[in-house]
Amino acid sequence: MSNFLTNTNPNPNKSFEVNQPPTDSVSSLCFSPKANFLVATSWDNQVRCWEVARNGVNVATVPKASISMITRYWDTRQSNPVHTQQLPERCYAMTVRHPLMVVGTADRNLIVYNLQNPQVEFKRIVSPLKYQTRCLAAFPDQQGFLVGSIEGRVGVHHLDDSQQGKNFTFKCHREGNEIYSVNSLNFHPVHHTFATAGSDGAFNFWDKDSKQRLKA
Repeated sequence: MSNFLTNTNPNPNKSFEVNQPPTDSVSSLCFSPKANFLVATSWDNQVRCWEVARNGVNVATVPKASISMITRYWDTRQSNPVHTQQLPERCYAMTVRHPLMVVGTADRNLIVYNLQNPQVEFKRIVSPLKYQTRCLAAFPDQQGFLVGSIEGRVGVHHLDDSQQGKNFTFKCHREGNEIYSVNSLNFHPVHHTFATAGSDGAFNFWDKDSKQRLKA
């Protein structure tokens, strides 16, 4: 027991700290599925990208980008954005699954882009949820997306007009009269089920096709 109490190793997992870390709270993290890039968004209105070497040390960074009312398209090999797109309002959430990109803004608009023609809006949709958009996740087949709100609801939306009958919303992350924000949505890469994570400190698994919760 004495050895346990006197173990003061401040870094038992041999973690590495990135260069130029965010100056405010980190709001999301994502690894590239095809390269050793780590991207972080933070409450200082910045997006940062690091290239991570095999030993865990970041060896390069790319410039930061504001995401307030502008979407910027970046090539990590260049120091300037390759395209800048003005948004109608502040950006609260974004999801990309090439060639589909969906941006959620402060006025509950959901703006859909085809990244093969990123200069032009493909479609603009009013969120099926009554309250502020908190998170988005594109379907793995790029045929639609999920939207989560601060009011403990998720909307399932298909892009094809002929599939609109399959759209629906459902409640989640609630306990009695307490309602919690849906903070994150993520699809399984193989089975295409998805997970929601909420401010109640819980995460749930769902199947959108059978409209069932799989596990809480």
